[in-house]
Amino acid sequence: MRLKLHSGLAVITVAVAVLIAGQSTAQANPWGDIDCNQFPEHAQCQTGVGAPGGPSWVVSPSGDVVCHNDSGEVVECYIEGQGWIGADGCRYFFNGSDDPPAGSGPGGWYVRQCSEVAGGGVVWLDDADAPGPGWLAQIAVSRLTLPPPVLELSPPASAPQLVMLPTWLWVAPHWWQTTRSASASVPGITVVAVATPTEVEWVTGDGASYDCGAGTPYTAADDPLQPSPDCGHTYTRTGVFALAGTVTWQVSWSGGGASGTVGPLFSATSQSVEVVESLSRNTGRL
Repeated sequence: MRLKLHSGLAVITVAVAVLIAGQSTAQANPWGDIDCNQFPEHAQCQTGVGAPGGPSWVVSPSGDVVCHNDSGEVVECYIEGQGWIGADGCRYFFNGSDDPPAGSGPGGWYVRQCSEVAGGGVVWLDDADAPGPGWLAQIAVSRLTLPPPVLELSPPASAPQLVMLPTWLWVAPHWWQTTRSASASVPGITVVAVATPTEVEWVTGDGASYDCGAGTPYTAADDPLQPSPDCGHTYTRTGVFALAGTVTWQVSWSGGGASGTVGPLFSATSQSVEVVESLSRNTGRL
């Protein structure tokens, strides 16, 4: 457990999303768009970048992935032996990764084929920009539903906390132990994204915060005068404080012969706690 003073609550945001037909967007990368109505906090939605002339693929309200070629015709997003549709409506297929350009990161050479001769040829694309399973991963990640954590404490939030008496903090085990997943598919390929909670930042409302794991639930066998072994706080003054918990999610994806990670992503919740004086510290705890 690490103590930090005056730590700000993490902003709840999802780093990738898809274009929902009929909604305003801002350009995020060559292969997709951020839905700024759904994720207004995203950095791409804060910069004032205008919407592109038109994406090559959209996700309809029914959840279907729809792709268009550079002539605007609806086409398959992926065709075996003919590659993936990119945001420009051209098809790209992998052509090896030997002899990368100077200064480039991990990536590969792709053959670019358009309905018009102009603009074709072989181009180098970084892995983060290349069409393929990672393109579906963006959609799968955007479909993840990351619920706010179920916060527990002892004494319980329904009862006052006591000055100078340790408060135990933890996330409900049934919530912590459940991963969340979502998928995206085109004919022949499905990519699955899985989110796993890994850490909680507790902001106690009185100027301190803690980074913990799930925390340890308090039981009737525990000594109420002893602090939590891994995640807790002792209030030193009375008042009503906003106790907040922000969960960090690590997200991995796999499918189509590839895998990777994105994020981290976050979800958070808060609640008020009252802290009072006690005439005796020999108080039973629930």
